Amino acid sequence: MRIFTRSATEISYPLKVYAFHSVTGDLASSLIQKTASDEAILHLEEGNYLIVALAGSDECNVPEKPTMTSIINLPKSNILSTPLQMGSAAVYVTQNTTVNITLYNQVAAIDLTLSDIPTDATSVSTSLSHLHENISLDGNYSGNTTTTIKLKKENEVWRAPLFYTLPGSGSKLTLSITTISPSGTQTYGYTHNETLEANTPYSIVGSFTKGFSVNGAITLAGWNEPKEINFLFGEVNVDSEGSDVEDSNDFTLGAIPEVGTLWDEHLIAALPETTEEDVELLLLSTTEWAGVTSAFHTETADMATSIVEAYTENGIDGWKIPTRDEARLINYAIGGDKIDETNQKLNTYGIPTLSIGEDMESGSKIRYLCDDANYSFNWDDISISKCGSKRTYHLRAVKRIRVKIDSDKTK
Repeated sequence: MRIFTRSATEISYPLKVYAFHSVTGDLASSLIQKTASDEAILHLEEGNYLIVALAGSDECNVPEKPTMTSIINLPKSNILSTPLQMGSAAVYVTQNTTVNITLYNQVAAIDLTLSDIPTDATSVSTSLSHLHENISLDGNYSGNTTTTIKLKKENEVWRAPLFYTLPGSGSKLTLSITTISPSGTQTYGYTHNETLEANTPYSIVGSFTKGFSVNGAITLAGWNEPKEINFLFGEVNVDSEGSDVEDSNDFTLGAIPEVGTLWDEHLIAALPETTEEDVELLLLSTTEWAGVTSAFHTETADMATSIVEAYTENGIDGWKIPTRDEARLINYAIGGDKIDETNQKLNTYGIPTLSIGEDMESGSKIRYLCDDANYSFNWDDISISKCGSKRTYHLRAVKRIRVKIDSDKTK
């Protein structure tokens, strides 16, 4: 029987090919194809077989004489430097049978970056929990394990080289970040409400205390669409330097309001600080502007500043372009995986929804200005990046105001 293999991604040779009896699952024959130019021919008696092709398994432990259900064990670290690929075909062998097998990546590809780590940190590692531990030759995943990888510091960013691991064993992915410094060891946790999927590249980007810095999702030829996982660990920096908080003696609330609701017809986008006596509201304008240029535009660099300085909403003025910290804070509170819920509320209130996806006219991803129109962010995957000089952006203004809390008002 002649065997041809193909893959949308590069095949990691040597390629191992196994023929199992379909009824018993026992090994009938096998071969190792060292290069793409080598012929792959198995001599088999007439009958039904499952043919399995396996590539990228040099770092794994595969039994010398496996059965159809034998387990492929990953290294103790559960990490691979090359993707594990596998494909199979059920075939009835007669004289001069040919079989074509397509290989698929059985692992997820991970690009991991952490920023804003305290400067005195000497070691940083990340653990990914609820991942499969094994895969059998008939393609079934099993086990539940945690993958831990150490990061290396590059300039001011801690990064792990691109690595591969088996997909998730549960419905969610849990990350634990451990930093070691002279002052001690600190561990922070984050739960992502989706699991890792096979044949999918992930860009996992986290930031300590200051939000997100996204280096873009990796794209691998032949893999599924890339996904980004962006997250905070530590504490959000809510006391942005230079931000103006206005004290209001005219308003008293009976209880702390909910993010995403209206206060005096203004949208509450975050609650940076709350006490028993008062609460600081970070308001987001109910008006949205599109086609706004950044501070780097050669002709209209002050366009965004002029818009917000002239803006008044229901008797309140003094609105500003969000700082980067404020953009991170409101994005964390009402964006990301909360964006659909937020937009449903805005529809109910009759307020224009927050824009995500691509701009209909330009085809560019919709981004909102922040940091004096020097940077921009988007709502759906929580990323902040420096603005360009030619494209245009969306804009919503913010206003910070502190109001009193009086529980007697609810009685």
